[in-house]
Amino acid sequence: MSTSTSTAPTTDATDAAAPTAQLLSFLVAGQTYGCPLVHVREILAARPATRLPGAPAHVRGVVNVRGRLVTVVDLAVRLGARETAQPGGHLLLVETAAGVGGCAVDAVCGVLPLVERGGGGNGGNGTTEGIVTGFGETGAEPIPLLDLPTVIRQALLFPGER
Repeated sequence: MSTSTSTAPTTDATDAAAPTAQLLSFLVAGQTYGCPLVHVREILAARPATRLPGAPAHVRGVVNVRGRLVTVVDLAVRLGARETAQPGGHLLLVETAAGVGGCAVDAVCGVLPLVERGGGGNGGNGTTEGIVTGFGETGAEPIPLLDLPTVIRQALLFPGER
C-alpha cells in the first residue's frame, strides 16, 4: 500500500501578496478622520432625517434607505465640533452587530492603505471616549481612527445603558 504526499510548491508568507486593510478617510468639521473600510457598507448622499423626540442632539433622526429605517448620528455633533447638524455631506452606512446605522460626515476623502500607529485616544473629556481607537498614517500626518460601530451602538442605547 502506498501513500502519496503532496509535491505542490509552497510559498513563503513573505512572498504571498497578503491583502492589506484599508482606511476610509472623511472630513468632519474640517478635521480628517478615518475608519477601517470593512465597517462601512455603503456611502450615500446625505438626506433629511426625521428627528426622534427625546433623542440626544447628536442623533439626527432616522432616514429611509430602500425601505429600511436607519438611525443617523451626526459625527460633528457627537465629537463636540458643532452644536447642531448641518445639511449636506455624506451618509456612511455602518455595519453593527445589531444591524445597520448611519454616520453623517461632511465629505468623503478616499480609501487608503491602513497603517495603524496605535496610541488610542480614549481618555480625556468624554466627548470621544470609547470611539477613538488609535491613529492611522496617510503620509502627511496621523489621523484619528473612529470606531463607527460603537458610535452607532451608543446612539441606540437608552441613557441609562450608555
